[in-house]
Formats: sequence, C-alpha cells, structure tokens
Amino acid sequence: MSLMPVMECTGISLYRNGYKVLDDVNVRLSAGDFVAMVGPNGAGKTTLLKVLLGLLEADAGEVSLFGEPPRIGRLRAGYVPQSGRFDTRFPVCVGELVAHGTLADGWPMWRRRTASQEAAITQSLEACGIAHLSKRRIDSLSGGEVQRALIARALAVGPQLLILDEPTANIDPSGQEALFDLLAELNRRMTILVVSHDLGLTTRYARTVWCLNRSLCSHQAVDVSAETLAALYGYPVRVIDHRPDRRLA
Repeated sequence: MSLMPVMECTGISLYRNGYKVLDDVNVRLSAGDFVAMVGPNGAGKTTLLKVLLGLLEADAGEVSLFGEPPRIGRLRAGYVPQSGRFDTRFPVCVGELVAHGTLADGWPMWRRRTASQEAAITQSLEACGIAHLSKRRIDSLSGGEVQRALIARALAVGPQLLILDEPTANIDPSGQEALFDLLAELNRRMTILVVSHDLGLTTRYARTVWCLNRSLCSHQAVDVSAETLAALYGYPVRVIDHRPDRRLA
C-alpha cells in the first residue's frame, strides 16, 4: 500500500461571520485507516469534511487529497452527507438512487448505462446488503435501509476513500452497530473517515480518533481516555466500550 497519505491538511483555518470555525488544523489520513471524527455540536466537523473535499475553501492552509488538490482528488472518494439533508419523499427507487453515483458530470440521465456502470450498481447494492431492495421506493425504507442506500450510492463511484457524516443519526442502536459492522467490512478495501456522536461505537471500531473542537488532535483509538473526551467536550463524558478489555468511565 502506498506510503503517500490519502489526505493531508496543513494550517487549515476558516472563518464565518468573523468567527473562527477551524483553527490551524494539521492532520494526515493514512491509507487503510478507519478514522472517527468526534466533537461537540458546532465544533466544525461537517465544515472540515467540506474543506477536505473542496466543497468549501479555507481562509488559510493547504489540503491535498491523494496528492492532488481536493477538486481533483475527490474523484477517488465517496461522500455520504448527513441523511437529514436527503429528502426521502423524492419518488425514486433504491436502484436508481444508487445509479446516480455512477453518473459523471455531463452524463445525461436518459442515456443508457454501460455494462460497467450496471456492474458497479449491482456490486454496491450487494456490498451494502440491500440488493433485494433495489425496486423499493426510498420512502418505504427504514432509517437504516436509507443510510445503506446512500452508502451504496457513494460506493458506486469505486472509491478508495469513503467519508460519512453522522451515518447513524436517527437509527436504532442495533441498526447503528450493524452499520459500523458494514463500515468495518468496507475498510478491508478502502479508507474510512466517519463523523459520529456515538463515542462507544467509535472507540470500538475506529483505529484512529480525531478530536475536533475548532482545532484538532489525533489519537490512536486505544489511547482515548475519559480525560481526553472531557477536555474535548468541556464536561465529563462516560463511554462504555463493550469489548472485555476496555472500559472508559
């Protein structure tokens, strides 16, 4: 596997309405890693994701994605935004939603899909365990099924990096764990960066934890302690990791 980092940002700062949202963020994302980004509401997590993907421009600093500017490097990444930003009332079936991920800029919706596009759609549905739902309308799905459909759409581009913004929001606990099981399986063939508020899941599944509250500190997941999280959130945080060898109190 290449020694070049999947992503690297240096000195990233960003202001909004005179308020510093990101403050001198310096971090590297290594190929094959499973990174969880955690932090309180308003800490700048979604903003940082958008900067990494070139969807927002920072006021200072530099970002490279696969050694390229983000607008070029992001072609090798799949992005799953917060599900609350997706209107599930839109009349589309799961298969067609996933198919959108295969459409390059300028490819008209009415044009017949290629064999490689069809194969990518099928593989993405199967990878997410929802091939049997391909004909179902998204407004008939559970929250967990909708999230899997959105992940499948991101997988259809054949990414080397999968970025997810709070994928377990509005999903029941068993569905949240099943979703992280899916991400762990996908991590066998791609790098994962996920924003999550579920500290138990992140410390259980991730290998690296990015603690963000305007500025960022990166830790190995095994080194994240109750003191680390209390400093990040500004108040004591209790996290129970159900693996027998770890318990944060």
